[in-house]
Amino acid sequence: MITDCGAVPVIAGVTVTQPATTLVGATTPYTFDAPLTGTGNIQCQATGWTTPAPCGDLFLDIQYVMAVDCNMLVNAVRLY
Repeated sequence: MITDCGAVPVIAGVTVTQPATTLVGATTPYTFDAPLTGTGNIQCQATGWTTPAPCGDLFLDIQYVMAVDCNMLVNAVRLY
């Protein structure tokens, strides 16, 4: 069981803030990189850092997107 997650992982397409503490229960904010928009938090758990919703993967084949709110998209997909 992990008690300290260490440095947050590098996640493609996401900017994550390094938290002041990396002990289990710590959270830190992230934002999706342009052209996606959206924010959230990842958390240090006994199994390691959680990961953001994979919203960016949905747009790999789109060549031009002005801005997409990832949080709204993920919620819309859940409602569908």
